[in-house]
Amino acid sequence: MKLKAKAYLRIAAEDWRDKYDYVGDFDDFTDFAEVKLDGKKGLVNEEGEEVVPPEYDYVGDFCNGLFRVMLDDKWGFVDETGTVVIPLKYDEVEDFDHLTGLAAVNVGGKWGFINEDDEEVIELKYDHVDYFDNGLIKVKLGLKWGFINLRDKVVIPLKYDEVKEFHGGLVAVRLGDEKTGKWGFFNEQGKEVIPPKYEQVRFFYEDLTTKVKIEGMWGKIDKTGKEVIPPKYATAIELGGSLERILEIEGSL
Repeated sequence: MKLKAKAYLRIAAEDWRDKYDYVGDFDDFTDFAEVKLDGKKGLVNEEGEEVVPPEYDYVGDFCNGLFRVMLDDKWGFVDETGTVVIPLKYDEVEDFDHLTGLAAVNVGGKWGFINEDDEEVIELKYDHVDYFDNGLIKVKLGLKWGFINLRDKVVIPLKYDEVKEFHGGLVAVRLGDEKTGKWGFFNEQGKEVIPPKYEQVRFFYEDLTTKVKIEGMWGKIDKTGKEVIPPKYATAIELGGSLERILEIEGSL
């Protein structure tokens, strides 16, 4: 009889599942599960209590104490009690960054950043914004790319046709189109340390050198732009992981 009683209690405790059209798996971090009811999504805890009521078209993952939510194509944020802390007024939003406490938001096709009090920290004026990289933000305005800091000050001018990510404290930037443009490098302080003159470049690795192509030939430079291996090789294939990396020469190795 005791076994039957326990089984009955377990079933009764799970009866809350029956009210939903769908119940997902519980998240290992939050102990919340997604539920769906009449086409809307929400979250419940392990006791079946609604944390976020099923009234949204989308509920994101828990990030920095908040959930991204969307209803009728408008986005905002709710906390773990289901309280709306940032109104659903944005066309797009990204999660809050755990280091800066800022989230990218979009209204009318323009991106900027807000803090958790819904205060605009970086004006919504950019056509694209990327993730935080070495304390800077990659942004696009019109057709040109550059980097700004967290105070919305331009650090690397928004005049480049392509920019990469920081590696070894330097970021590659391209001036001109993909076929004829030239690549150079900036540091985190916004100083151009290597002018755009290379047809192709790679990232700086742990040996603080990178491969570059100029006038159709490959070589290696250090972080000051000094040639480590002259650009006279036809291919650039890495062989190993030390300062003694060399370039494979077609037909000569």
